[in-house]
Formats: sequence, structure tokens, C-alpha cells
Amino acid sequence: MNEYTSSRRLVLILTSFIFLVSILLWYLTPAKSFVAGFILGGLISLYNVLYLGRRIKLISQLIIAGSHRRAGLGFLNRILMVVFGAILVYKFPEWLDYRSYVLGLPLCYILLLIATGVTIKKGKEPSSREGRDVLGTDSEN
Repeated sequence: MNEYTSSRRLVLILTSFIFLVSILLWYLTPAKSFVAGFILGGLISLYNVLYLGRRIKLISQLIIAGSHRRAGLGFLNRILMVVFGAILVYKFPEWLDYRSYVLGLPLCYILLLIATGVTIKKGKEPSSREGRDVLGTDSEN
């Protein structure tokens, strides 16, 4: 499993946990519009992060293959998703709160930074058998 796959998997696990807690809060608290706006912002954030990761993977494969075709990162598509969410918040203010929508938008980007940091740290930790050749063994006794 490469760094991209493990980071993506960790982001999906963390986001699923946050959405599960958010859905429980939506069900149990009277602040339904606030939680619904956060969920909408988080879902759009998840889509944008997964789409950006997919585009980066495709571009890296094009570079490795030696293709001269220009490919973008889908910036316009990601901006349009944010605008689509803003239109939904504007159309349904009694169901979706704009403050929590804006609060949910950077959710998966922050989780991506955390997941990448954990993945890199896990990859740099030496195993228990590493370093034996350098230190040597004193088994001549």
C-alpha cells in the first residue's frame, strides 16, 4: 500500500467517524440546521479532497508515461462544488446554516494533513531489527 492509498484510507475512516458523530448530533440536538450545514460542508470537502487526489494520481501517471498532454487539477470543478453548496445554503436557510457550512469546508483538508503526517511518521519509524548491522552483535562470549 503506497502513501497515497494509506492517506486516502485514513482520511475516509476519520471523515466517516466525524460524519457518524455529526449525524447523531443532528438527530439528538435541536440545532439541526447548524449540524446539517457542517455535514454539507464536510461532504463537499471530502469530494474535493478525493477528486484532487485522483487528479494528482492521473497527472503523475501521465508524467511517468512521458505524455505531453496537459492536464489540470480540476480547480474549476472544485470551486463549482463549493458554489453549489453555497447556493443550497442560500436556497434553504432554515435547513442549512451558512456558518457551519463554511466551518465544514476545510474539514477534509485538515484531516488530509493529519493523515499524511501520520503516514509519513509511520513510514520513518525504524523496525526493531533495523540497525543491527551497524551496531554489531557481541555474541562472541
